Amino acid sequence: MGFSILEMGSPLLKGQKKTKKAASKGKDSVSEELLGIYAKGFESSPNSMMIVAYKDGEPHIQHTNTSFTKYYGYTEKEVVGKNPSLLKSDLLDVNYYRKMWRAVLDPEVGYWHDEIVNKRKNGSLIHVILFINTLFDHNKKPIYFIANHTDISKRKEMEEALRQSEDRFKSISASANDAIIIIDNDGNVTLWNKAAERIFGYSKEEMMGRYLHDILVPQRYHEIFKKGFDAFKISGKGPIINKAIELVALKKDGREFPIELSLSALQIKGQWNAIGIVRDITERKEFEEKLKKSNEELKEISDRKSAFVANVSHEFKNPLIIIRETMTIILDGLLGEINEKQKDFLEKGKKTVDRLMRLVLNLLDIAKIESGKVELHKKKTDMASLSHDILESHKPSLAKKQIFIKTDIDDKTTPVWIDPDRITEVITNLMDNAIKYTPVNGHVFMKLSETPSEIRFEISNSGTEIDEKDFGKIFDKFERITSEREEGTGLGLSIAKDIVELHHGSIWIENERGKGNRFIFVLPKDPNK
Repeated sequence: MGFSILEMGSPLLKGQKKTKKAASKGKDSVSEELLGIYAKGFESSPNSMMIVAYKDGEPHIQHTNTSFTKYYGYTEKEVVGKNPSLLKSDLLDVNYYRKMWRAVLDPEVGYWHDEIVNKRKNGSLIHVILFINTLFDHNKKPIYFIANHTDISKRKEMEEALRQSEDRFKSISASANDAIIIIDNDGNVTLWNKAAERIFGYSKEEMMGRYLHDILVPQRYHEIFKKGFDAFKISGKGPIINKAIELVALKKDGREFPIELSLSALQIKGQWNAIGIVRDITERKEFEEKLKKSNEELKEISDRKSAFVANVSHEFKNPLIIIRETMTIILDGLLGEINEKQKDFLEKGKKTVDRLMRLVLNLLDIAKIESGKVELHKKKTDMASLSHDILESHKPSLAKKQIFIKTDIDDKTTPVWIDPDRITEVITNLMDNAIKYTPVNGHVFMKLSETPSEIRFEISNSGTEIDEKDFGKIFDKFERITSEREEGTGLGLSIAKDIVELHHGSIWIENERGKGNRFIFVLPKDPNK
């Protein structure tokens, strides 16, 4: 590797003040030892090191260390005797190098320090911190340069990534519809975007460096904000950090207006800064107020409608009872014998009255539910026993239509707190529908089971499937999805849904994949629900 720095001892020291001739042999030994230490440090340095000789106005590389090869890809043999300008990149102009040479050749300076970009053997660029120290002879003429290069390429990459990130943030901040505000550990504004100018009325120049809370927070909240910010400054934590909350803020003209604030913490140089994203929610609040008022008006209309329906239903109920009882008396022959034609006519009329009675009773139920006047009389109920009783009451209807009934009732289900009369109404409605829409010789399936938290009841039948697109309206009032002309009010499933939900349960429908439909409802076991 050429010559060692130790062999250069005499030339390197030639420009220094000579020691007295009376220097002892011991001192010469110390000089030799120090030169050895310097040489070892030169060779083992993690930085790229070069010794450049300067002769006849031209610099020539005389020696490099191992790290030089790692930095630049050249071996020492490839560069010895060459001008160090072979490391120059095209990013620096000639004036830069002129300024550098003037400094290192000047006996009053003899030094250069800067961040520059050099070029490796393969043409790639490397960012380095360059230190050049000049050795002069006794006539103050430069004879050697020692160049120390520290690789800062990774740091530069990080700085460039940070710069790009900052540029992106500034771009996003400038184009954001919401105000983006950053305050430092003292509560002073360090970022104020365009949206903040628009929302609050203060320009960036007016706000930068000012204490935010005194300007934007209404006076009555100053003490609360100060306490919260004092705690935040220490820990970066607080009850509103990483949350979106609604507050009141001040515009430049002194007007208060509602805002939504999302606050997060950012640590910069060991201190906690706060980033706030602020949205003016004035329009939203106005809309919410209008919506609230509309809902109140709609509720009032709905209440009046329910009251009207209830009153009319009551008015119809008593006359219908009288008509039905009168028809029953005539049909029973208590007012004299009637012929077959009269009997057939009266029986048809009685069926119509019965249908009207069911409609009236359903309307009364709906009116009560909608008005919130339904009271559930809950008690601990054995759902298995209830299911068997309902099934027994439907056997005549099943036999009349020659429908086969299958059951899977778990008799060991946990008793639950329900209103047994209301749940009976739900199951009866589901059974009636299943029988109504099941063809002759079809089948109906009833199942009762439980999970750790719920009781599950299912009724399925082999009738015509309801299209899945109609599932969303199957429980709507007066809705009949099937095309079959069957008697009914169209209110049964709606009432069943309301009753189940009053028990904090849920009800839905599923298809049986070509075998009909399955209605399912679940009730919570927890008595507090």
